[in-house]
Amino acid sequence: MIALSDNTATNILIKQLGVNAFNAGFKTFGLEHTVLERFLFDEVAVNQGKENKFMPRE
Repeated sequence: MIALSDNTATNILIKQLGVNAFNAGFKTFGLEHTVLERFLFDEVAVNQGKENKFMPRE
């Protein structure tokens, strides 16, 4: 339940704020290699080659 709820909440935030806002925020925090390109579990976007990139060292 938590995994589904957290992912749903994340997708709602992405929809409300937009991908660009997240990416700008990542840059503000100094996360140069972390990039959001799509909603979580979006198979259509995955098939288009869009992938979210999160770097553990950041």
